[in-house]
Amino acid sequence: MKIINVKNRKNEFIRFGSFPHSYWSYSTFRAVLGFISYGKINLKVLSGKLYFYATAITSFTALGISKQGGFNAGHVFSLFILVLVTVAYWLHATKKSSTKARYFENFLWSFSFFLSLVPAVNETFTRVPIGHPLAKDINDPIIGQTLLVLFVLFIIVAVFQYFKQKKINTKLGAELKSRVQ
Repeated sequence: MKIINVKNRKNEFIRFGSFPHSYWSYSTFRAVLGFISYGKINLKVLSGKLYFYATAITSFTALGISKQGGFNAGHVFSLFILVLVTVAYWLHATKKSSTKARYFENFLWSFSFFLSLVPAVNETFTRVPIGHPLAKDINDPIIGQTLLVLFVLFIIVAVFQYFKQKKINTKLGAELKSRVQ
């Protein structure tokens, strides 16, 4: 049985970002499941909880990786995503009875997901297929066009979630009124 010596393979881990990318793939899968099932990342169910934990782990561990050396834009993305999911989790945990908090919570989960896609697109397009990547660098037009499409999809999802949450809030308001009377 061979044990991997991480110190000797540090450059390989940094080059391919193995640890954070595997968690990112897992959290992406969970987010997509949540979007399909509930129209949002729903922290009340397992897929939402797993999205939160996998995204937090990914963002935190990505802080120790740098292709260029030192603190860079990727680290800023990681920190920002970590803040977004932490605030969304806090809203979910502490503002359970606030219907307005659900709007912000939904937006923060979706925005964290969109922001997670930005470095993923950059990294994937500049590395895949091996030997002849789709993009030469992060300034390649294919990356910009892909991110624009993803941004438009994010806006569509955010608007959809707003109206879906408004419908839920209206229904809850009607139920509360009928209970009071």
